[in-house]
Amino acid sequence: MDPPLRLALAKSLMLLRNRGVVSGEELLPLWVSCLRLRDKSLRKLVCAHVVADVKRSNSKRRDDRLNRAAQAALGSSASSDESSAAARASLGLLAELWRRRLWRDARTANAVAGGCSHADERVAVSALKFFLGEDAAEAAAGDESSSDDDDDGGGGEGGGGKGSSTLPFAGPGKADIYKATALGTASSKKKKQAKLKRAMASVKRAAKRERSATVDGFAALQLLHDPQVSLTGFSVFRFFFFGGGAFPLQNSLLLHFFEE
Repeated sequence: MDPPLRLALAKSLMLLRNRGVVSGEELLPLWVSCLRLRDKSLRKLVCAHVVADVKRSNSKRRDDRLNRAAQAALGSSASSDESSAAARASLGLLAELWRRRLWRDARTANAVAGGCSHADERVAVSALKFFLGEDAAEAAAGDESSSDDDDDGGGGEGGGGKGSSTLPFAGPGKADIYKATALGTASSKKKKQAKLKRAMASVKRAAKRERSATVDGFAALQLLHDPQVSLTGFSVFRFFFFGGGAFPLQNSLLLHFFEE
């Protein structure tokens, strides 16, 4: 099917879902199958719709039926989907919904842990990093942007500029504060002071997210049914799958951390 036509059909189905004509459970298998397509723009649209749909469905009261169906579908895709793109996208969705505090239960944590046994090393490592408090959604998005040569959907958005959560954010300095309070006319000072307040708010949000990331990761670890089997058993699987465990150094160190 032509990518623009496929995208238009997906948007039409999303509109029907938003108006309550079809249920979310009916569309879930279709959205997971769309994640397997080599069309980056469609995958991004589907991921954004799934997050918005879950958020809207749980805004007034918890929609357990949709939550269970979505967690099962995304968990199955993250752990055993033959398409690495679909597995990375599913893992990113699980991590994003966890980060937004829409899904904070054992089913979500164990669904992410299932990604540790995926055949694609990038999926498995992203799942492990989730339990260390790192942003698995950003990691999955980064892996996806690195494999854009597989896409046929002309979605040429670049993936840069989103790594600020892992780097120290430099706030306004003394010179910026001096310019905002002592230099210029009254109207220009007002504009500069408003800009300074926005910058300070961004610094506080970045610091808060960095502090809560590790706490969230270890909270997910505590919800696993059997952490030793879910995480350290992954290294045994890797040994037999790769016939000797040929593994990059940084990922080997990551595995040893969980084995301790």
